[in-house]
Amino acid sequence: MDAELRYQVTKSIVNKGTLTVSEDIGIPGKDGRYYSFYGLGQSILAIPLYLLSKPITGILRTDPKYASEFMFSFLNILLVSLICVLLFKFLLLLGYSYKVSLSSTLALGLSTPLWFYAKYPTDLVPIAFFILLSFFLAYKGRFFLSALSLGFAIITREHAILALPSLFVLLTIFPKERRMRYTMNIILGLLPFAMIAFGYNYYRYGNIFLSSASGFPYGGGAVWGNGGSPWGNFIPYGIYGLFLSPGKGLLFYAPVVLLALISISKFLKTHKRLGIASLLVIVFYVIMFSFHRGWSGGRYSFGPRFLIPILPFFFFFLADYLSKQKRTLFYSLFFLGLVIQIGGISVNPQRYAYKLAKAGDEIDVINFPQYSPIIRQFENLKEVIENYSRRNQFTIKGPFSDFIACLQYQATVNLPWFWWIYIYYIGIPGSVSLIIVLLLLSLVCFLFMKLMLSVERRT
Repeated sequence: MDAELRYQVTKSIVNKGTLTVSEDIGIPGKDGRYYSFYGLGQSILAIPLYLLSKPITGILRTDPKYASEFMFSFLNILLVSLICVLLFKFLLLLGYSYKVSLSSTLALGLSTPLWFYAKYPTDLVPIAFFILLSFFLAYKGRFFLSALSLGFAIITREHAILALPSLFVLLTIFPKERRMRYTMNIILGLLPFAMIAFGYNYYRYGNIFLSSASGFPYGGGAVWGNGGSPWGNFIPYGIYGLFLSPGKGLLFYAPVVLLALISISKFLKTHKRLGIASLLVIVFYVIMFSFHRGWSGGRYSFGPRFLIPILPFFFFFLADYLSKQKRTLFYSLFFLGLVIQIGGISVNPQRYAYKLAKAGDEIDVINFPQYSPIIRQFENLKEVIENYSRRNQFTIKGPFSDFIACLQYQATVNLPWFWWIYIYYIGIPGSVSLIIVLLLLSLVCFLFMKLMLSVERRT
C-alpha cells in the first residue's frame, strides 16, 4: 500500500496535474480530497518511467496498468545500480585499489538486502542513493550540489535530514577560509527543498509539520489506526532487533557487515572525518528507528529495511578491511550472504506474510530462528518451483477477497518472483520474454567480463 500511494501520486501528476490519491488509501486533506502522507521525491523521480510506459503499452498492446506499475517498480533497479557505481567511484577516490573497490561494491550489491530492495518499490532506496551522492559531492568540495542531493532525499522522507550534521563534519576537511562559503552553499541548496516539504504539508493538511512521521490513521489499512504516536519503542530492544535478532537482524541478512564493524577504528585512522561523518549518520538512523514502534519494517520486509539508507556506509569500513586483511573470511561471508539474497529475491515475501496471517499473530518471527524469513524463503522457494507445473491455475488479475484466496490463486505469491514469468498472464508472447531475458543476460556477461579484464590490467 505504501508503494501504491507513491505510484498514485506519479499517476495523478502525469494524467491529471494534481497530487491526489484514491479515497481507500489516502488521508483526507483540508480541501476534502485525499492525499498520500509520504513525500514527493520517489513520485517525481518515477515520472519519466511512467511516461515511458505509454509507448510500451502501445507496442505490446497490454493493459496500461501493468506497464505503468512495472516501470514504477523499475526505478529502484536503476537506483541500486547507481548506488553501486557511486560506491565504487567513492572508494577509488579514497585511494583504495580497483580490486578492493570492486570487491566491496559487489558485496554491497549482491550480498546484502540491497539486492532484494532493488526489486521492491520502497522509497528507502532513493534516499540511500541521494544521501550517498550527497556525501560523494561534499567530499569533493561541491557543497551546493551536495545540499541539493540531500534536499531531494529529504522531500522523499523527512528522516533523511539526519545526514545533515555529517555534511558539516565533512566541511572540516577543507581550509577554514572556505568553510563559511561552503556553509552558505549548504543553506542555499537545502532552502528550496525545505520550502517544498513544508509547502506540501500545508497544501495537503494545513499544517507544515504534519507528515509521514506523524501518528495519524490512513485509509483502510492504518498502521497507527488509533491516531497514536508511532514513537516510543524501547531503544535497546530496537538496536538488538535491527542488528542481532534472527528474524530481522542485519548481521544475519548481510554477514559481511560484521567485517565492516570490526574495521571501523582502522578506517578512522586513515579517513578520520569521513569515518566520523559516516558513523554519525549510521548512529542517528539506528537510534531513531530503534525508537520507532515499527522498527522491524513489517512482515513484508526482508531484513531491517529502515537501515537501507545507511547500508552503503558500512562498505567504506569493509574496503579498509579488504585492503589490510586476508580475504578468506570475506569470501566465506560474501557467499553466505549471496545465498541468503538469492532466497530473498526468488519468492515474493507476501507469501510468507500471508502464511503467518493464516497461522495467527502468535508466531514470533523476530526472535525465533525457526520462523526467520531467511529460512522460510527457501521453504517457499521449493513450493513455488513445484507450483510452476500448474501455473495455469493462477492469475494476477485480483484483487482477491483475503490472504487465503491470495495463497490459492495469486500468481505473484505462488510462482517464482520474476517479471518474465508474470508477463505470461498479461498476454505477451513467451518468445518476447525469452528474447528480453537473453539480451539482459548477454549484457550482464559482457559487463562482467569487462570488469574482470579491468581488474587484471590494474593489478
